[in-house]
Amino acid sequence: MILRSSLLVLAASLIFSLTGKAATVDIFMTAGQSNAGSTNQFVFGNSVEKAIKESGKYSNPIVIKTSHGGAAISQWWYKGKPKRWYLEDFFNPSETEDGKLEAAIKGVIANGDTPVFRGLFWWQGESSKAGIDGDFAKNTHPTNTQIAFEQMIKQLDADFGSTSWKYVLNMVLDRSSNVNKVLESIASENPRAIAFDNQSMPYRTKPDDIHGYDHALVGKNNVAAFIKAFGE
Repeated sequence: MILRSSLLVLAASLIFSLTGKAATVDIFMTAGQSNAGSTNQFVFGNSVEKAIKESGKYSNPIVIKTSHGGAAISQWWYKGKPKRWYLEDFFNPSETEDGKLEAAIKGVIANGDTPVFRGLFWWQGESSKAGIDGDFAKNTHPTNTQIAFEQMIKQLDADFGSTSWKYVLNMVLDRSSNVNKVLESIASENPRAIAFDNQSMPYRTKPDDIHGYDHALVGKNNVAAFIKAFGE
């Protein structure tokens, strides 16, 4: 993919050096399936945003919120390539369309400020369809799932031109799949990631309901865990 974002950050840095007036804008993102927002009016994302602002630890923070109900990881990344939701949510090499995160970065720069991407809060994996290559849920090849997700992260690194950002992986209703083991494996092997266990009270309020969470509390404590883990 075209690394336009790296050039955008460079342009912002040049603006700062010439005027001395640019502000730093810390950017975060919430993304994933329905629990990330599509069935609850972005309660999770709004809570993440509120907690980040109230922490006082970030400069002019903004949170980009996206979600796609029922989407497998393969709809973001499949067989080594970005797919529809990656292009829509993150970065799009098209000259006529921008991903949502890409557009936010451009907006910060257009305002004369300097964007810094800080972190991703990811909540995805509840999809119940069997046999989807790269899906978290009911995947008979969890190693492929981990590979797909980690390839997506590497592409984000390339599009940002940075590996300094961090991410939180929320656990999901596991049923008989290996999804949470995959999430834990990703986090244990990457110091930039943490897995957040939301599968018991007070987070999970309805044990058998795929959407049975206190989404606001999960969002708030995602941020607390992020700050604690990464020393922001």
